[in-house]
Amino acid sequence: MNQKTKILIGALATIVGILVSIKFLWPKPNSQSTSFSPTPILSTSTPKPKENLDIYEEQKEINAKYYPLITETPYRTTLFEATYSGPLNLKVIMFSEDQEKIKNKIEEWLIKNGVDPKSHKIEFVKPSAPTLVP
Repeated sequence: MNQKTKILIGALATIVGILVSIKFLWPKPNSQSTSFSPTPILSTSTPKPKENLDIYEEQKEINAKYYPLITETPYRTTLFEATYSGPLNLKVIMFSEDQEKIKNKIEEWLIKNGVDPKSHKIEFVKPSAPTLVP
């Protein structure tokens, strides 16, 4: 075989190799690739029910049920500070010794905001002294 024939066969083999690679390894248009894509691929699956989509609405319902005054807390006066310590539990830090007066003010505040005072457990505590670190 002469030199020209060898070059021609090598060139043809290279072209066939490239075409076979393109045919089997190159992704076809409109086909989904399993490789990583930095842009999200939108699914056309059945949409989830509306109630599963809006987590903010769900949280608002939980707050309305268990923490109806969450937007009003902490509630501070010169006599006390009221915050939620759990569902339907108010922790009241007393800055005065007159617990009965503070209790009445808390009940007035609850009623003013449309909340039944009997719906909440109220814990009265005295402020704790700050801890000094040596």
